[in-house]
Amino acid sequence: LNGEPISRSEALKVESERPKRKTVGSLVRHTTTGGIGLITHHTMWDADWGAFRVQFNKPVDNVINGRVVNQLSHITDRADKFEFTY
Repeated sequence: LNGEPISRSEALKVESERPKRKTVGSLVRHTTTGGIGLITHHTMWDADWGAFRVQFNKPVDNVINGRVVNQLSHITDRADKFEFTY
């Protein structure tokens, strides 16, 4: 870390402190709809944000203005709109 050699156990500790990355195959929850599913594709949302396409485990209600408009089987949204489910 500072140029000094470290032991294997110290290296594993540093590795475990890194935040877990969301990748294709990760199980996530969409914070807006509450739907749970697997990330199937990664793309770019804009110049600053990545995006994920998530296939939901079961269809999720798409609520607009308090009314259910349709059901979603998948969604593509900005990466910060998803969180890990454990």
